[in-house]
Amino acid sequence: MNLDFYKVFNPELSNLSDIEVLHNFLKNGTNENIIFDYNSFLKKYSEFDIDFYRYFNEDLKMLPHIQLCYHYHNVGKTEHRIYNIDTFNSIDTEFDIDAYIKYNSDVYNKSIKETIIHYGIIGKSQNRICNYSKFILLKFPDFDINYYLKFNSDLINLKKIDCYKHFHLHGRNENRIYSNNSFNKLYPDFDSIIYKKFNSDIFHLDDMELKIHFHLNGIKEHRIYNNESFYKFYPDFDINLYKSFNSDLANLDEINIKIHFHFYRRKDNRIYSNQNILYTSLLDVDLNFYKKFNKELIFNTDEEYLTYFNNVSNIKNKEYFEFDFDAINLNQDTLDINLREKIYNNSFIRKITNYDELYEYNIQYQKPFYIYNKKSFYQYYSDFDIEFYKNKYFFSSKENIKDIDVMLYYHLDGKYQKHVINNRKKIIIYTPPFDIKCGGIIVMHYLAKIINEYDSSRFYCKLFMYNNIKYNNIFFNNFF
Repeated sequence: MNLDFYKVFNPELSNLSDIEVLHNFLKNGTNENIIFDYNSFLKKYSEFDIDFYRYFNEDLKMLPHIQLCYHYHNVGKTEHRIYNIDTFNSIDTEFDIDAYIKYNSDVYNKSIKETIIHYGIIGKSQNRICNYSKFILLKFPDFDINYYLKFNSDLINLKKIDCYKHFHLHGRNENRIYSNNSFNKLYPDFDSIIYKKFNSDIFHLDDMELKIHFHLNGIKEHRIYNNESFYKFYPDFDINLYKSFNSDLANLDEINIKIHFHFYRRKDNRIYSNQNILYTSLLDVDLNFYKKFNKELIFNTDEEYLTYFNNVSNIKNKEYFEFDFDAINLNQDTLDINLREKIYNNSFIRKITNYDELYEYNIQYQKPFYIYNKKSFYQYYSDFDIEFYKNKYFFSSKENIKDIDVMLYYHLDGKYQKHVINNRKKIIIYTPPFDIKCGGIIVMHYLAKIINEYDSSRFYCKLFMYNNIKYNNIFFNNFF
């Protein structure tokens, strides 16, 4: 029993003599709640550590040992003061003992309690590094805990203090993003405006959210995020060609032209490169047809065939169906001399005396046309009935022969042998092209029209102009 302890914890006895105090204790000391010395105090407050209570409560540092105990007993226990390691940790949440030991060599050999008390007595007042966050903010002043958590999804469940520790021990060596500057360092060519505009599903995100999405998803999904990545997607895109072929886009700036192309290129099937021009014009080219029907063309690669088709054959085929002149607005003075010769000079045509001579004449003067698929074959030979032709000339092998071989045979041989290509009689009317001034050509037009209006299975009529020219007048068009 300690009389001083007993007096302090029972202030009503403060004026009694020691003998009187002792007598009181002997009378009441059996009460288990009576504190009469330090051991009985600790029995009641087993978690109390007097050193923690003294050094972590500035206003109590000068109190004597017994007074410290009494202060805790009387008021301290209800004031949420630090009185042991647990209460220290719960109140001073920034302190990290591992960091404190790591960055303060004078506590290397101290116990946990001694280290914490050292911090309370010395470290705190000296503003020593007591956690990883303080060290990190000292070394990495732009460190942003929100960035670090949001850009590193595997850390999302860590406490903030543990995030600083993770960054110190791992993150900074793993090149993890911890701030806007670190993001820009890792992705120096990222353009948030381009990333937002080229990816409509993330248009609602703010700048930081865009960067998070790009880091966690966009890279793996190979999304467009700058000018270079755009051209990785579309290496053959030619912005000047795209503008020149799409006049409705002429007023758009560079980024919006690319955005338009990105979203609408397939829908509108717009031309955007030299290769695309070729591709667009060659969608329906059957190379097998093209090679077989145009044996005069000899190239080494398919690409050379396709290029020739695009640069020559396709153009000639279009010219084949174009008007050579408009009879309505014809001006003989400005008419091309070669065309005028074809129209007006018919003396050599009158020397033709039979079908063979006419046929040879047509071959000599006809416009070139390149067959490149079934459709183009029927454009050129619109009267051709393949089933009729098979039955007539390939009856024994019609089940095994391919359509392309039948068509090719007629194109290369059959027409020269005057093969019949359908079961109807064909009435062919040949007339010089410019007899329209006397009305004769109009009569011929109507004659052909009347014959064909019968829609007979036995006959039909075609009207041909000498020299294979094509014209338009007020009565008819598309006759050649």
